Amino acid sequence: MALATFWHSERKASRHVYYNESLMPYTPFEVKIKAFNRRGEGPFSQTVVVHSAEEEPTVGPSSINATALSAFEIQVSWECVHLLNTNGIIRGYEIRYWRQHEIEAAADRVRTSGLELTARVSGLRPSTRYHVAVLAYNSAGTGPPSPRIFVTTRKPPPNRPPGNVSWKTEGSVVVMRWDPVVAMHNESAVLGYKVSDLNTFHVGVQREIAVTSRNTPEAALGLSIAQKNGPVSSVRLYRAVYASVDSTCDFFHPRVSLCTL
Repeated sequence: MALATFWHSERKASRHVYYNESLMPYTPFEVKIKAFNRRGEGPFSQTVVVHSAEEEPTVGPSSINATALSAFEIQVSWECVHLLNTNGIIRGYEIRYWRQHEIEAAADRVRTSGLELTARVSGLRPSTRYHVAVLAYNSAGTGPPSPRIFVTTRKPPPNRPPGNVSWKTEGSVVVMRWDPVVAMHNESAVLGYKVSDLNTFHVGVQREIAVTSRNTPEAALGLSIAQKNGPVSSVRLYRAVYASVDSTCDFFHPRVSLCTL
């Protein structure tokens, strides 16, 4: 932003304070000060650049878009407020969201910091239609909301895990099988299954080791046995079965879960 090319001079008898109420919000201007008395004027101070106070942004963000990521989460994106309408430095954006039959005053809020133009909103209800609006804010406050849009969260995943999980070894391959899960009309369709393991040496560490399609309720996994912190093993291994396995090998528990829309 270009600075003024001319100087405005004023003499003030009051000490240490100068007011100018004719400036627009967050306007930069150069200031230098000198003292004077009956004998004359002293030298000017060093010139500094200061800004008038900020005010709230005058417009809201544009091009709002919201996408359902799951039954409980959406992603919201927008375009930034034009510099001429910020009235200061944009500190971030506020996403307001509320269910279709609620009033905006009941909206929940999520704030971002910085100039990111996307945010995720979680903790939502499945199969629910939401209003969404985005607002910019600076140190003076929050500006007006963007035009509101609608987004509907996805159906919840089936609440039944795969049943009758079994496995057997075929040479160096472990074959796991389970009963498929059929989604109800109010649940997301099953896309496939994830097979993951739980490391017994590192409690709580779970890793995904296979993904299948919804029409294949089984997984053939390469058998991998290693020392601690080595490659992931595909199934739980027992010494009684693998008597020659070194005593430092890891033990893993297989788990099967759903992949849904």
